[in-house]
Amino acid sequence: MISIEASSIREINEQSWDAITHQVLSMSHRWIRSVEASWRFYEPHYLLLEDQQGPSAVIVANMYISPDKWMPIRWLYQRFSLVIKPPFSSMCSIVVRPGIALETILPELESALERLRQREKRLLTIIANVTCSDVTVWQHVGFLADPQPAVSSIDLPDTYETYLESLQRKDRQELRRIRKRAADFDVHFEIGPLKDDSEEIYSLLCEVYAKHGTTREDMPFTPQLFTSLEREMPGETLVIRGYACGRLAGVSINLLDHSMLLGLMVGLRYEIARPSFLYFLLQDEAIRWSIEHKLKRFYVGRTNEREKQKHGFKQEPRWLCYRANLQPLTQVLSLAVPLAQRFSQPVDNSKFHETSMDKKSNEVH
Repeated sequence: MISIEASSIREINEQSWDAITHQVLSMSHRWIRSVEASWRFYEPHYLLLEDQQGPSAVIVANMYISPDKWMPIRWLYQRFSLVIKPPFSSMCSIVVRPGIALETILPELESALERLRQREKRLLTIIANVTCSDVTVWQHVGFLADPQPAVSSIDLPDTYETYLESLQRKDRQELRRIRKRAADFDVHFEIGPLKDDSEEIYSLLCEVYAKHGTTREDMPFTPQLFTSLEREMPGETLVIRGYACGRLAGVSINLLDHSMLLGLMVGLRYEIARPSFLYFLLQDEAIRWSIEHKLKRFYVGRTNEREKQKHGFKQEPRWLCYRANLQPLTQVLSLAVPLAQRFSQPVDNSKFHETSMDKKSNEVH
């Protein structure tokens, strides 16, 4: 087994990397290039494993250590943990070649992770966003597992009318009331690629972050994200712009991943978006567009499960698996790791990113 390591995705052959990740857009070479160009809290380390048949697995680790002296638990978590987690994604950052069972290649993956952990002098290996189908495999080799917030997704029917019929009667009535209210604000949408309004879009995203206590200077990504998406993924980036009272009042950024739509983030101008219920309508418009374009599934992220269930979304569990270099230490950390994980990033953006309006407004993502 050959192991190729790099601190930039550009140092790894794109064809070899995408031979593993072509079915997982949020682990693709072009997506990671976009993230590298714009993510503030990201010091990546990439591993590509190859066997006699070619590329067999990839791993993405984030070596970032926060300099924030006011959050010692965050510093300790990052300093002593080898964190296997891609930024801006709810997918696991260990991907194996299609047709290979995880348990088959697990010894090679364990060896690669252990070499990296020892070299970086980390005590703990943490693998985020593990699916239910894989969590037992990691538990079998000594990893403990704690539940993470679930990811919301919806399987899309053939017609929008069928989708509406699948909702409970009270939820259909609520949607009709929202649309009636939106008509008073002349709400309408434009759907298409990124264009020359990236700065305005970024300001709407900053407004949502500011609502939840994050300043523009502490945003996890820079405006360069949109420039890099336009350069690296022009055909896969879908922007839904919502207008109310003649002004851009909200926007959702999405990625087209084969037959799926991945909701990245939502930006809002609260003074208009709240009274017009634009947030709900952005989500509804994404569902409508996806059905019209024959997509099969729509992912929207981790938060506000109750509200999403009203719109037909189901929950897909995710797990945090971790193991220390000494088994007794693993047991001790079983209480500390979940707490530390909550403070591991200035903003928890694992989704694809999730932003929400405050619950009092009843407009949630």
